[in-house]
Amino acid sequence: MPTISAGQQQTVSVQQDQIVAFSGSVGTVGVAYRLDPVLGGTNAVQSWAIGAGSGVPIGPLTGTQRYLVTCAAGEVTITVDLAVLSGPQYAYDSKGKLKGLSLLDGSQVPLPLSGPRQRMVFIGDSLTYGGAPGRAPGIFDGRPWYGSSTITTPANMGNGAWLVYCMVDGRAGTLGGTVETDAANRVRWTYTGDPVPGPWVDVSEGGWKYLPSGSFPNSGVLVAIRGATAAPINKSSTVTTAGLATISDYNFIGYVPWVAGALGETFTDYQAFGITGATTADILKYTPQALATDVEAVCILAGVNDAPGDATAAKVTIANLIAIIDLARAKARRVYVNETAPNPSATVAVNQWLGRVSESIRAYCRTLRNVRFVSAFDKLVSANAIALGGPTPLSNPGGRAGMYNPADNLHWMPLGAYTASIPLVAALLQDYPKEQVRNNTVATWDSELKVGTLNLNPALRGTAGGYGAGGAAAHGITGTVPDSYTLSRSGATQTCTPTFEPATDGGLDWWCVDVTGSTAGDYHELFQQFTLPPNFVVGDYFQISLDKRIFGTTGTGLAILQAQATSGSNIQSSYLIQAGRDLAGFGSDMPPMPLRSEPQKVLPGYTLFTMRIRVGARTGGGGGKVGFRRFSFEKCAGPIYP
Repeated sequence: MPTISAGQQQTVSVQQDQIVAFSGSVGTVGVAYRLDPVLGGTNAVQSWAIGAGSGVPIGPLTGTQRYLVTCAAGEVTITVDLAVLSGPQYAYDSKGKLKGLSLLDGSQVPLPLSGPRQRMVFIGDSLTYGGAPGRAPGIFDGRPWYGSSTITTPANMGNGAWLVYCMVDGRAGTLGGTVETDAANRVRWTYTGDPVPGPWVDVSEGGWKYLPSGSFPNSGVLVAIRGATAAPINKSSTVTTAGLATISDYNFIGYVPWVAGALGETFTDYQAFGITGATTADILKYTPQALATDVEAVCILAGVNDAPGDATAAKVTIANLIAIIDLARAKARRVYVNETAPNPSATVAVNQWLGRVSESIRAYCRTLRNVRFVSAFDKLVSANAIALGGPTPLSNPGGRAGMYNPADNLHWMPLGAYTASIPLVAALLQDYPKEQVRNNTVATWDSELKVGTLNLNPALRGTAGGYGAGGAAAHGITGTVPDSYTLSRSGATQTCTPTFEPATDGGLDWWCVDVTGSTAGDYHELFQQFTLPPNFVVGDYFQISLDKRIFGTTGTGLAILQAQATSGSNIQSSYLIQAGRDLAGFGSDMPPMPLRSEPQKVLPGYTLFTMRIRVGARTGGGGGKVGFRRFSFEKCAGPIYP
């Protein structure tokens, strides 16, 4: 029974009449790879994450198998023993339903069954943002955050390679505080003016951690740690805040909103676990946090930040991706693996290695049940790009027009994020029939049943709404406004034409706004105010729902597309959607996109809420038409977080 320690690795051979098991001490992090008997070397066909405790025996398998065992922390003990062959043993519940399989050692492996909530998890890097960083893992009880918090001495915190962001609790105020590290991979936080530092918190596994301040309540900070990079030792930095404290759900620069909008109410939770700059080594560290509670489906998009330049680096990326996939398929009923995204800012060689990584992962996925590999690569790069074997002598894969952010030629514009989502959505809809969108026009709040929408006219019907001060002409509006709402303009140049358009899916007509002509960052805002009823109390949860559709954009498109509910100078707030970058290049064939915000807890003292939809054209010839047929504020169940 050989034992290896942190930083060591060992290869063992296992005969076809033997089994092998890997066990770890407390705090162990390791991986076991079953090596490819044909390709040889360190090429792996399967892998298992090794943690604390005894692992499940592997085997017996046909022929002699070789395993490469690595240890990053703690100790790993390798046990090889004779197999006791027998037929498969099945475990059933009291109703005779199959619930798992009995293993050779007598333990049982439960079947990954659907839980009471259909939870979908997205795992990856910045392309996987669902909204503001940390949306899913960070909002433990529906609190707002200062998303614009700034680490003032980033060099002391790894310059983004270790601590990526801090977001101060929105209830704390705007003073910020100090984050510190020690020599044991721990961090702590002290809010400005607090005489007592917060407790040291272990962040060796990476991911998201909430750091409380010592004695001030509701004054902590949410940190995101990449995980694989060594922590700075005995360093500190102040953290300042800016802007408003908000909960930001969906930003159209990532593919998550487009997937969630396409699936609608098919899943109860769409939770995104992505950290800027994360490599596959980082993502492997925080994947267990994403899978800590019941999961129905997992979507993985990772690898572009590895930027492998040779076979050795590519093998590391492949091994990490296989380990992430294996962790996901051990917990979720279905796993969807996106092909690693192209990187137009990188060389052809790097993109070719990324392509080879994807081919290896595609081959691995084809050996697994309930794991699907999907690709949007050819939809994101130009047809003649050299990375696709085309004749164009480009020095990069040549992103299609409008797909990539021109500032870095790596991150997506909203059109690129939508395009990347299309193959994944198609695969998901084959496995999960889409739930019908509900658009009940009369189900307003009932204080006895405690159900229904709290705002007025959630289906945006009627034409008896009003205009801002001065009337329609003063706000560049030609058209009518739904009952109980007011439509106004923030500036003086943009024009807006509201109309009702028929719905091709047979549902309610869309109330649309067609905007153009902005020269000064104008936007048009549809809004209403309402007060929470007496029996909707502190500690209850609410969410906002929006059913929208982009009918098309022109020129430079839209710069602003928001839907929000706010109270108390944004301390109690929910920003359901944000454009992030210009929405341009969209045609008239876009599907409906129903979305729900993250559940948010009602805080003390906040009872008057304002609901807003904002649409603004990009200056320099932009425009667009967007339709809405539901905008509601509803009571909901609390969130489930790891």
